[in-house]
Amino acid sequence: MSARCPGRRVALVAFGGAMLLGSAGCGSLIPIRLPEASEAGARSGDVLIVGKIDIIPPIAPGEQKIRAGSFGLDPADIKGKLQQRALLYLSDAPSTQREGSGDYINPRLGDWFAYWVPRGKRHITEAVVVMDFQTVITGRRQAHTQSSELLLPAPVSIDIQAQDSAVYVGSWRVWRDEFNSVTRIQANQELREAQAAVKRLVGRDVPIRTAIPKGLAR
Repeated sequence: MSARCPGRRVALVAFGGAMLLGSAGCGSLIPIRLPEASEAGARSGDVLIVGKIDIIPPIAPGEQKIRAGSFGLDPADIKGKLQQRALLYLSDAPSTQREGSGDYINPRLGDWFAYWVPRGKRHITEAVVVMDFQTVITGRRQAHTQSSELLLPAPVSIDIQAQDSAVYVGSWRVWRDEFNSVTRIQANQELREAQAAVKRLVGRDVPIRTAIPKGLAR
């Protein structure tokens, strides 16, 4: 389904010299992005979450209306995090509410992804592709935003086991209608392709176990 969240209240917060964007209400948009397989930042005990998300029909160039910041400024690179990408929020506890946690992964649509995730963060509490995002700075530390989103399946849980080095959550194919409501979801198993993608991203072979979240069609 699709969702619209009007009047989302956003606070620009300085953290370590960088400008980060957080929000209250309808989930949060940009908390802490977990590192990709090719990036530094993995912590001891982290596990690789591997997969792929295809939207059908694909999102056309310019179809997403992302207007972040004012006066052409986008200090938190909101546009780069939203265009042709999904946001999957992770938590160490299941939730029946569509609320983001403090960690998320940001896979590019149509490409293989692999992210280092803390072993306990095995619940996807919210998953979206933002189709429309507007923000207007209304004060020194506040802004009002409005967005519409294509909602991916959530909440779902990933079966991460103690011995896992990498978990393949499947290749998700998500069909949508003209209103950006999801009409069908299929999770394919393409383990060989996933293994090749991880080797390319990490630079070495990593043992991978398939664990497609329950509730996804196969």
